[in-house]
Amino acid sequence: MTRLKEMGESAAWHLMVGAALEGARQQGYALKKQPGRGLSNTYELTKDGKTQTASIRTTRDRWVAFPPLDDGKRWKTLDDVDLVLVAAVDDRLNPQNVDVYLFPADEVKKRFDASYAARIENGHTVRNNYGMWVMLDKGDDAVISQVGHGIAEEYPRIA
Repeated sequence: MTRLKEMGESAAWHLMVGAALEGARQQGYALKKQPGRGLSNTYELTKDGKTQTASIRTTRDRWVAFPPLDDGKRWKTLDDVDLVLVAAVDDRLNPQNVDVYLFPADEVKKRFDASYAARIENGHTVRNNYGMWVMLDKGDDAVISQVGHGIAEEYPRIA
C-alpha cells in the first residue's frame, strides 16, 4: 500500500474503487454500473433476488463526504441510493490494506444530518453542493466536526 501514496490520484482512485467492487462481489453481490451518473459512481447491487442502488466512496483519511443540498434538507447522491459502499485505507499515515464497508444509506444520512445540524448550531459555515465530511471511526462528540462519527464501529468491514 505504500505505493498508494506514490500513485497518481486517478490510479489510486481506480484501485480503491476496484477494491470496493471486489469486496461487494465477495459478499455475493452482482454489480451493474448505472449509466449516465458521471462521477457519482453509482452501482446496482443484486443479491438473493433483491436489487439495491449503492454509491461508492473512497477515502485515504477515513472520512467520507456528501454535499448537502437545500440547506441540509437533502444530500446529493446519498438521497438517491439504498447503500453506501466505502473503500478506506486501514491507516491514513501508514496504509497497508484497503478496508471495504457496506452501510445502509439511511444510517449514513442520519449521521450526515446530525453533523450538519451540529455545525450550523455552532456557527460553522456549511455550503450547499459542497462536500461535507463525516469520520468513519470513533471520534469525540465534543468536537463539532466529528459529530456523526463511528459508523465503521457499528458496521464492521466486509472485506
